[in-house]
Amino acid sequence: DDDQTAATNNLDQESEEEVQSQQQLRQRADSTAVM
Repeated sequence: DDDQTAATNNLDQESEEEVQSQQQLRQRADSTAVM
């Protein structure tokens, strides 16, 4: 169970980082479009 929980936490962290990077890319595209 502990191993499973650790693996799940890792997946959550990775997906969170992925979402953040995607949001940053979107923000950059938005600011570029505005200019």
